[in-house]
Amino acid sequence: MAKINMAGYEASIAVWIPLIVGLAPGLVYWFAITGMRKRR
Repeated sequence: MAKINMAGYEASIAVWIPLIVGLAPGLVYWFAITGMRKRR
């Protein structure tokens, strides 16, 4: 169980890091726009 979880954890990190790095600028941009819209 522990080994399976550890392997899944490492695999998810290997998949999520490039995904987060790729999506982070888009998410920041989207939050900035929605935040500005709500403030005005």
